[in-house]
Order: sequence, then structure tokens, then C-alpha cells
Amino acid sequence: VCTGTPTDATNTFFYEITKQNGTRAPGWSVSTWNTFDNTAIQQDGKTQAEKCKLQIEEFKRTLPNVEETDWFQQQFEGKWIITNTAKVYRFNDDRNLITDTSVLLSLFDTKNKWYFGLGIDFGFEDASAFCVLAYNMYDENIYIVHSEKHIHWTITDVANRIKDLNKTYHFSYMVGDSAAKQSIVEIARHHSLPLKSCDKTGKKREAIAIMNADFITGRIKIDPSNNEELLEEIKKLIWSPKAMAEGKYEELTNDKCQRHILDIMLYCYRSTKHY
Repeated sequence: VCTGTPTDATNTFFYEITKQNGTRAPGWSVSTWNTFDNTAIQQDGKTQAEKCKLQIEEFKRTLPNVEETDWFQQQFEGKWIITNTAKVYRFNDDRNLITDTSVLLSLFDTKNKWYFGLGIDFGFEDASAFCVLAYNMYDENIYIVHSEKHIHWTITDVANRIKDLNKTYHFSYMVGDSAAKQSIVEIARHHSLPLKSCDKTGKKREAIAIMNADFITGRIKIDPSNNEELLEEIKKLIWSPKAMAEGKYEELTNDKCQRHILDIMLYCYRSTKHY
């Protein structure tokens, strides 16, 4: 007997014997249930299906488009979800751009405690990238308020830019790409900046899926006036068609499709507490 719930991992034996599209691996009898088939009675007298229905109604009330997210379809509907779009990030102009200028003005309002985070991706021939995220304890959204990238910058150039940005945003945390640990230590020791390595545990695609859930439900808001290069990257970056044909997910990067800002946006996002 083999039991489980669909996830993003489709390179597993469990997927091969339970997948809903294509030919399943032979020799197994498969039974499936979704949330609404769970008739177990809980202590309050309600079935688990009834309790989940109430939970889903609350999700729909507070999270627009929640039914479109991978995790909802996997966990509540028992579906294997294979991303059907070539776009890596599920950004949408209508739901993910800041159009209310009062939100931006409130970022520096001392009445509401805002927390700012900075992510840095190091490069020389490739660009060094910066991304500033903001959140507070009274808002479920996260705001990407500033980003930029520069080529041929030295460690000192990067450190000086961090200091300039810190004068404006007073960062609660700063994270750098852990692949450049030597640069992170250099900045921390020689420039007295509290820069730490970002969290890269788990698979990158799984981290992107979590962030995409916030894109789809409109919980990520981007200031278009200070993120032109980020928006250019996010609209062009796609999964490699060749890799997708082999059942893999690899970002297609070239001169036209770059992800310098997007990579550090993702790792900085993992350090926020907007939820």
C-alpha cells in the first residue's frame, strides 16, 4: 500500500503510479479522494469535509484567486499540477503592481512599523543586483519597493551602495547570495555591515511555487516606478522548453532572459514575515 498527496515533485515513483494524465506505471490499483470525500467525524460533530469547506470559504474571502494556486489544487483537490505556463513567475500587471500611491507614502509613516529587507546578488561581468522588500504586522502583503543592478562593480562599490540604501530604509535584515560567501564575509568584516547568507534550503522550483502563490493571490505588490529592470526580467524569464519536454524545470537564461534581480528577490522574499 502506498499513500500520499500530490506535490510539485513529478520525478517520483508515487507520481508514476498515481498521475492523472498519461499512462500510469502498471501493477497498481489506484483509489483517489479529495477533501470533500473525508467523512471522518471530528470532536465538534462536524465531518472533516464540512470543516474544510468552511476553511476554503474563508480562503476565498481573504485570498483572491486561491483556487488557481498549485498548493490549493494539490492539497484540497488532490490534483497533480504541472505548471501549464512557460513563465517562471506568475506576475500579473493588474494584481501585482502598486497603483495606490498612498501605500508608498505610508512606508515612511512612523505610526505603522515597517520592516525593510535587502537582498544582494554579487557579480562582476554578470550584474550585481539589489532588491528592497517591505512588510508590516498589519498587512498581509509584501511590497517590492526598489531594485537595481550594475555591472563591473567591486565589493567596495557594493558595500557603499548598501550603506546609501540603509540610510533610506534602515534595514531589518540583509541577505546575500550564499554562492558568494567570500564576498558576504568580506562585506561583513571589512565594511561593518550585518550581511548574512540567504536561505537556499530545498529545491529552487519549490521556493518559486510558494512565491507564485502570493503572486496569484495578489499578496505581492511591486512599485513600477522603482523596478523597471525587475519588471523587464520577470516578464521575459521562462522555463526552458527543452528541459520541460524532459519533465524538468530549468530557467532559460540568455542575453534576452536574465534573472539577476529575480534570484535575489526570491531569496530575500524567503526571509520576510508578511504572513
